[in-house]
Amino acid sequence: MQAAFKGLSEPQKAKVAKVAAKSRARANGPEMDVEFKDGAVVIRYSREEPDLAAILLMVDMATCDPHFFAGVTGQIATIGAQGRKTDQGASNFLLSVVRAVQPRDELESLLAVQMGAIHSETMMMARRLKCKVQMGS
Repeated sequence: MQAAFKGLSEPQKAKVAKVAAKSRARANGPEMDVEFKDGAVVIRYSREEPDLAAILLMVDMATCDPHFFAGVTGQIATIGAQGRKTDQGASNFLLSVVRAVQPRDELESLLAVQMGAIHSETMMMARRLKCKVQMGS
């Protein structure tokens, strides 16, 4: 690790140390693996024990309601989908936003999901606008 600090100023080293400490303190939940199979969305998690993965995500979403959890994870799983093509990166980004907000209840979880979704769509529209401007339209 010391080699990574070579050439950094003391303030830069302090920033790196702060990020490393934050990363060690954060307990990330499992990643979501999403696919369409036989006309339905199938959600799996990066952990081998699906029940434990669901419990960890329920903690991240500040809920103990299985219906709320199923509804929100279904929405997160399909938020980045285009037709029958899923986007696991978009789904896991939304989970990261929820984790970053550290909601205290279901309402805050919903707001965090909405913030992440609105952010993603805003960035997509900005990219489209940039392409249109570059093409001279």
